[in-house]
Amino acid sequence: MIGESNTPPSSWNSRREERYLIEFEESCSRELVADMTFPDIARDFPRRLAKSLQNLPSGLRTEFLIDLICSANCLCLRTWRDYVSNHWKQVPADILLAQLNQLPNVPKYLSTLGLNPNAVKKFPTLAREELKARNAYADGGRSEDYEAVYGCIIPPSEHRLFIAPKTNSIIFELLERGSTDYEELIGSSYMDDHDSMRRTLKRFPLIQRVSIGRQKSREPSPFEMVFGDPLHRLIIAAKEDVKEASREQITISVLTPQFIYVKNNSDHFPIDCLGNGRFKRLLHNESAIRQSDITISCNKLLLDIFQLDNDRMS
Repeated sequence: MIGESNTPPSSWNSRREERYLIEFEESCSRELVADMTFPDIARDFPRRLAKSLQNLPSGLRTEFLIDLICSANCLCLRTWRDYVSNHWKQVPADILLAQLNQLPNVPKYLSTLGLNPNAVKKFPTLAREELKARNAYADGGRSEDYEAVYGCIIPPSEHRLFIAPKTNSIIFELLERGSTDYEELIGSSYMDDHDSMRRTLKRFPLIQRVSIGRQKSREPSPFEMVFGDPLHRLIIAAKEDVKEASREQITISVLTPQFIYVKNNSDHFPIDCLGNGRFKRLLHNESAIRQSDITISCNKLLLDIFQLDNDRMS
């Protein structure tokens, strides 16, 4: 069991463990290919890891096992990023979302390997490395949530994807007139002087799954984000702004920093996705995968979704 002893065996050799780790990573890289077989391999990857450990000699340090789990998790999530990039046009949106939810995580690795589920308290690098990889390659996360779950200190999250709500009546009017020059509209920041709705410069990390809509009872005013578990909530209109958005207007699920799942939950208002030279309108219960660095519009409400520090991690 993890945590019972950290004393290296008499035969312990750091170079030997380093060689094993390099060989393991090379084997994982050959096995984890971003083709259509990846989702099945990813679901089974903790078991594959456990099987590969049977071929290693006994007496390896606990820290070495921790390094193996962190490496396997990171490689799996990085391949997920490449898989989504390669297949987002072919795989239906809801299937991609289901595949994301089936990716293994630290508890799954620990359980499959028969290790103590409380190991993360003693070896917080497990949580730190998963959070880092999730933010770089998958749906992201917050250090506060990891600390609450695992009971250990986690450095502040380095988020890659952000969302900024605002109003913009001039862009709305151009869209109503049938303008198709969408690239000119993205990033504009004009506002009608007579528009009673306010514009904000706030931005929030876009992570995991976010419900977006008009203010409900006891919710904060627009534009605020309430982080929860497992669903976060972004308020984009006041309760009285019934002509601007439904209470449950949009669901956004992050697949990777480069791709998001968008669903229109409202049977009152369509939403428009503009960006990357593309325009797509979603009606009630319609969903789609869209590249990030886009703007989603609902009446006069706009949600700018953009990446930061795109080149910090390959």
